[in-house]
Amino acid sequence: MIRKQEVSSLSRFGIRRPESLPAFREARSFVLPAPEFVAGIRGLGNVILSPDRDGVYRAVALFTRLHEFLFPSLAVAPLLGRVEFKEGKVLMDGRALFLNREGQLMLHFYGKDFRFPRLSALDILSAYQSPDAPLSQKVRGAIKDRYVIVALTAPGLYDLKPTAVTSVSPGAYVHGILLSNLLNGDHLREVGGKWKYSLMFLLGSILGYAILVNVSFWKNSSFSCSLCWGGRRSL
Repeated sequence: MIRKQEVSSLSRFGIRRPESLPAFREARSFVLPAPEFVAGIRGLGNVILSPDRDGVYRAVALFTRLHEFLFPSLAVAPLLGRVEFKEGKVLMDGRALFLNREGQLMLHFYGKDFRFPRLSALDILSAYQSPDAPLSQKVRGAIKDRYVIVALTAPGLYDLKPTAVTSVSPGAYVHGILLSNLLNGDHLREVGGKWKYSLMFLLGSILGYAILVNVSFWKNSSFSCSLCWGGRRSL
């Protein structure tokens, strides 16, 4: 269990939990970065991702509960100053974020061919050692005025996640999608009860009609072929 004193020491990285909010999941334990990083960083975010029941990652919890505090996910941490809580809703820049019952934001993936720009650790180190080299200018241009996620992507590190559009992707890819959705305001929204059942009825009707039409078509085609074949034999 997490001691309350430990959580209070991290309060500068989170916010005190409002009374009326979605039921964010509660953490049972946590692992902090090295003390040197904790002492010098401005924000701290949760990197844990939870899949749906079928093992696919489609949504990310914006916050995690620790006693009376809410701590943001990795992608929310740099935007925490732009997030507010009002009338039981989570808002960013005054716009409501539509969360599911578990306080998760449903991710809008940008297609299976979408890729974030990448820089290898070797490029960063080389640019640091040779600040006047062309590679250094390239690296600076790639990260200037941008949000940068530093992560490990090697398959052997077992941080590959199946998503709604890819068989496997690094965990950093899921965090990047969440960050992009928040910045662009284009995350998915869960359909309400009435609309959900209406849509299910409409899709069911269309599917049933398509099946009946196809069955009738093939039956008629088979019957016509039988007549033609029978007619040829009688001749």
